[in-house]
Order: sequence, then structure tokens, then C-alpha cells
Amino acid sequence: MVKAVHLGLLLAALITAACTAVSSRAIDGDVAFVNVTVVPMDAPHVLANQTVIVKGSRIEAIGPTASTRVARRAQTIDGSNRFLMPGLADMHGHVNDKPTLTLLVANSVTTVRNIRRTRQVLAWRDEASRSAIMAPTIVTAGPIVDGVPPLWDGSTAAKDDREAKDAVERQHATGYDFVKVYNNLSRGAYDAVVAEASRLGVPVAGHVPIDVGLEHALDMHQKSIEHLDGYFRAAQRDGSPILGKRLIPPKFRTIDWLDEDKLSRLVEHTKEAGS
Repeated sequence: MVKAVHLGLLLAALITAACTAVSSRAIDGDVAFVNVTVVPMDAPHVLANQTVIVKGSRIEAIGPTASTRVARRAQTIDGSNRFLMPGLADMHGHVNDKPTLTLLVANSVTTVRNIRRTRQVLAWRDEASRSAIMAPTIVTAGPIVDGVPPLWDGSTAAKDDREAKDAVERQHATGYDFVKVYNNLSRGAYDAVVAEASRLGVPVAGHVPIDVGLEHALDMHQKSIEHLDGYFRAAQRDGSPILGKRLIPPKFRTIDWLDEDKLSRLVEHTKEAGS
């Protein structure tokens, strides 16, 4: 089994930038990983026999162990036969309890994007930011903003523009990081969510509401689109049984009716939208 040492702030871009000639002077730092194999993750390769020096939350130096001197005050960690890699990010997490947070860290996840509010997530986010609990950095949505009826308990149901705008204002005031939209939101309410979130500088993420459609969600620059349902709906070829229908027939496989040309255009639209 390969042993791994993980440092959340060891980002690939920083590794690439820091892998330059290190002077002969001893580099001051709080921690030095010595003779470790670095996995930079910017290309399919590893950097063997490296010393990585960290001071506070900053990587001070990366260089060959043979030529990189470490100041005496630094704590030295022997990285022989071990690997140092960037912390991973779970970009669609469901954080329901503290043991989940501990397990994420144990599996090298140092950032989690919590896609649906749980009751205590804001408190956990604060504790994590203070290193008061074993947890990744938490970025979290508030309650799902859905239409009427909402599909999940605990969601905020917005039947019109006013209720949609109010929902965004409340979530922003409470301190959530982004707004999550869902399937039953009407087009008018969706547009109100995006407009108010844009005014407040809050990203909008989530599903593609059925009445909104993927093309409009991309035109509105929805920051991220969770799952491929919206793409499968938008890329159905002529003659598909779900064209013009709100509900997908039982046992219907959307992937069987994909139009590859439509899908290619949607990919380009996604890139242009920055979603």
C-alpha cells in the first residue's frame, strides 16, 4: 500500500511555479517534507527525491533534497517512500454530520462544496475555518430554492419573482456561499433568483429547472450545473418521446435518444457561458 502525506495548500499551480532552482542558503520554514515524491497533478508525472518547505500556510520552496537545505528550526518529516500531493476537492458533497467531515479529510479531501444545506453546516464551516474540528474547508449552499411544490423537504418554495428574490436575500444575509436552484422553479422565478444573486455577488448553481431549460440557464450564466439531466433533455433528437413533455416516461433512457450534433453545440455554449 502506498503511504501518502497530504497537504491541502499544496496546489498544482504553486508546485509548478515553485519548482525552480533553490539557493544554497538554508530555507526557513515551519515544516519540511524531506526526500518525498511530489505528485504535482499538472501532468502525468511525479517529482522524486524532493524537499518541500512550508512556512505557515505558504510553500516557501520545492527542490531536490540533495541541494535544498532546511533551516534547523523547521520540523522535519521524512518522506522516503511516500507521496505528497495536493488536497482534493469534493465539488458535489452532501455533508450531513461531523463523522462525514472527518472521513473526507482522512481520504485527502481538503475542500468540500456542500450542495445542500444541513442544519448545522454554517457552524461547522466556522469551526473548520478555525481548525476547531477535523474538517475540510466548507463552501455551502443554503436551502434549495425550488418551485411549487418543492421536491425535497426543507426547500424554499418560490412561486413568483418576489418570493424568489426574497429567498436569495435571506440566504445572502444568513451567510451561505451560493444559491442552489432546482427542478420545479418557474422561468420567471429563476430569472429573479439569478438577477438578485448577481446584484449581491452570489453564485447560482444547481439543477436545470424543467421550465427554464439548459439553453436559457447557460444564457443566464448559471455558475455550475449539477448532473447531466439538463443536457440530456436539451440534446434529444427529433422524434424523442420526451420532447415537449415535463415528465420522463417510466423506464425511458434519455441517453438512447441523444443527438450528437446538438450535444456538441451545447458543449460549445457551456464553454462560452463560462458555466
